[in-house]
This record gives sequence, C-alpha cells and structure tokens, in this order.
Amino acid sequence: MNKRTLDALISAGALDSLGKNRATLSAASEAVAADAARRREETELGQTNLFAGGAEDVESDHFPELPEWSLEAKLQKEKEVLGFYVTGHPPGNGGTVAACRLVGNSPASARA
Repeated sequence: MNKRTLDALISAGALDSLGKNRATLSAASEAVAADAARRREETELGQTNLFAGGAEDVESDHFPELPEWSLEAKLQKEKEVLGFYVTGHPPGNGGTVAACRLVGNSPASARA
C-alpha cells in the first residue's frame, strides 16, 4: 500500500477504528508506508528479522499524538476523497435536519 492510498483511507475515516485520530494517523502515514515498503522488500528478498515480533512490531513513535482535525477539515477531506460527506453535513448547509413525522404510514393508522 502506498502513501497516497493510506492518506485516502485516513481522510475517508476508514481507519477510525484503529484508536488513533485522523490527524495522528495522517502525520504517521509516511513513516508507516516506508516501514511497510521495507518489510515487503525484506520478504521478497527472503530476509527476515529474527527479533521482529511481526505485524504488531510497528514502532509506537510513528504515532505522535496530535489534536483531532476540526469537523470542517474532516468534512472537506471526506468530500475530496469520496465525493460525499460521511461524518456529518457542512454547517453552511443548514447543519441540522428537521425531524419529520410521517402520518398515516404506521400499521395502527392503516387499521383506523
């Protein structure tokens, strides 16, 4: 996986379940992509590190904790990558959705 793909996944929120915020993951994406490329190259050459623990061996210093992006920044990045919003709606477009009540569509009203 290259850095561009990793950045797109982060911006879209696909990696939110990893326990780190998007800003932290984005800042670490270059180091993680380089580490993945190094591991792939070692595997292709048949070289292994006897002292490595496996996939969970990624160093924690790749993830300097940063403050989360603002909602507007998240929405902008989602729109750039996906073409639509996932986290919410832009505040300039009304921001809130009015609750609608459908009358006459419940089974009880059909019997009446």
